[in-house]
Amino acid sequence: MEKRNIDELIDNALAEYDQVMSEYNKPQEDVVMFSTCHIIERAIVNLLDAFLVAHDEVPLYGKDLQGIQKRCVEFDPVFEKLDFTFIYDLQVHSDDAQGYVLHDYVKALKETKDLVIVQLDSMGVWSE
Repeated sequence: MEKRNIDELIDNALAEYDQVMSEYNKPQEDVVMFSTCHIIERAIVNLLDAFLVAHDEVPLYGKDLQGIQKRCVEFDPVFEKLDFTFIYDLQVHSDDAQGYVLHDYVKALKETKDLVIVQLDSMGVWSE
């Protein structure tokens, strides 16, 4: 396991998390939906990759969120509880659904962050 890689992945994810929360707290009409959702996906991938690196796996760096999650489940079934189906299934966002969709993305990011940090802390490889 490369501690530097874990720290870098977590630091990147937490910086992206802060950026997203800053956007999320703006009025809805001021949020750039596409880029905010893209940043969230990147942060989720960085978090999951950090978990994989802690298990001496080569990070997948965003090749396939579903595949990364399945790989995490192989190490700990608790990762099954993360629900990214809306990311896999969403093809088109209507203007009326943007707030709801963004809420789902932010919720998924928060749940992923909390889960990964607890897992890494319990492994003794990272703590806040």
